[in-house]
Amino acid sequence: MVAQAFALGATAVVSRPREIIFKLAQIEVAEKAALTDFAITSREIADGAAAFASMFSAAQGGKLITFQTPSAPHQESSIASC
Repeated sequence: MVAQAFALGATAVVSRPREIIFKLAQIEVAEKAALTDFAITSREIADGAAAFASMFSAAQGGKLITFQTPSAPHQESSIASC
C-alpha cells in the first residue's frame, strides 16, 4: 500500500497511528512556510506572473501574440507584445 501511495503522488505516508501527530506537525510547518513565502514575492516573479496573465488573456480574446528576443541579457524590456 505504501508503494502505491507514493506511485500516486503521495509525499508522505502514515504507516502507524503514532506517526499521525508527527505528520500533522510537518504539515503545519509546511503551511506556515508557504504563507510566508507567498507574502514575500520578488519583482521578477510578479512581473512574470503579470506577463503570463496578459498573454493568456490576449490569447483567450483571440488577439495575436508576438514574441521578441531581448538583445542583451537581463534587458528590462518586454519580450511579448499582446
